[in-house]
Amino acid sequence: KWIAGAGKDHDIRIWNVTAGKELRKLEGHKQPIKALCFSSDSKHLISAGEDHSIRMWNSQKGELIHTMRAHCDTVTALCFSKESYLIASGAKDSMIKIWDVVSSENILTLSCNFGTINCLAFSPDENYLISGSSDNFLRLWDRKTGKLLQTFIADSSIISCKFSMDGNEIFVCDKMSTVYKFKIMKIN
Repeated sequence: KWIAGAGKDHDIRIWNVTAGKELRKLEGHKQPIKALCFSSDSKHLISAGEDHSIRMWNSQKGELIHTMRAHCDTVTALCFSKESYLIASGAKDSMIKIWDVVSSENILTLSCNFGTINCLAFSPDENYLISGSSDNFLRLWDRKTGKLLQTFIADSSIISCKFSMDGNEIFVCDKMSTVYKFKIMKIN
């Protein structure tokens, strides 16, 4: 099992959790790194931060695969879809972008209008995307059309969000460490 860490030194370090040893160091960002995410098979790692770019790495070889010029401000949230063919990114510019992993092209842009995007997650069936932001709102989006389907509100800035395994519920944690469970209304 691996874990990745990064920060102000602009480098990413991948560690073997069992052995407690650093496996490799990935270099390339020019500013502090704010978000990391492994693909479901751990073969790829995406990173982003204050340089406004997203970088996709081969985490096993430590090689840079793509660099995407992503946002107009710091990129603060990343996620892979379950099958790892899509990436979602969110930023301080209140924008969410969905990317094709193979072509590294932006295929959809969503505007939240307010607040930094702090977290993102695709539904298990990959038809929906949730975003949590500093304006205390969780938003449920149609991943294909970009339509905003539902909103939920927390007491403070949302810092973590995740779909249940069946995709019918969303679990959220806010800045005050309150955990919420929201049931998704039937979507036709």
